[in-house]
Amino acid sequence: MSYWNRKTTRGMSTSRRLKLESLENRLCLSTYTMVDLMPLARHDASRAVGLNDNGLAVGDSYVPNVESAAVVWSVDQTGDAFPCDLPGLVAGQSEAAYEVNNQGMIAGEVGLHAVLWTPTSDPVHPYAVHDLGPGRASSVSEPDTDGNVWMVGESSNGGVLWQVDSEGTVLSTTDLEPTSSGSDAHDVKVIGNSV
Repeated sequence: MSYWNRKTTRGMSTSRRLKLESLENRLCLSTYTMVDLMPLARHDASRAVGLNDNGLAVGDSYVPNVESAAVVWSVDQTGDAFPCDLPGLVAGQSEAAYEVNNQGMIAGEVGLHAVLWTPTSDPVHPYAVHDLGPGRASSVSEPDTDGNVWMVGESSNGGVLWQVDSEGTVLSTTDLEPTSSGSDAHDVKVIGNSV
């Protein structure tokens, strides 16, 4: 298919040919599979907001206006999803998970604190929670060449960048320059050691 567009430049008429390519010859997914990410047994609803390349989805399970819990769902080859209730800091605080990297490290919040959940080898407690301090963690990177991850989100000072090691220990915290209306950071990527 093609489309002809005429454009006038300084009194001269010129033609430009815009080429539209057919998608039929490209590799595109032709089918999709819907996976039901059920809420935890004690809740009415669930919401997923993050997905990694290894079949993990993260979000929250909740009773509207009552309680919310951060959840990670493991989706297997058959399309079945298995929810795991992520641990909190203090019982009764609202929780949410926002992003998961390919190592299974999860950024989120518990109460008014930014947290990082890391996978463990314990089948009874498959995730550990690490408190990053007041705020909310929106994103977690893949590990840099030193094995550390970078996380962004917000704190009371505005946008914030955390450097965290593989054990969940905060190595550095950097406040991002606020604007007149405040600031927040939503995504972080690492290429080599460049953030």
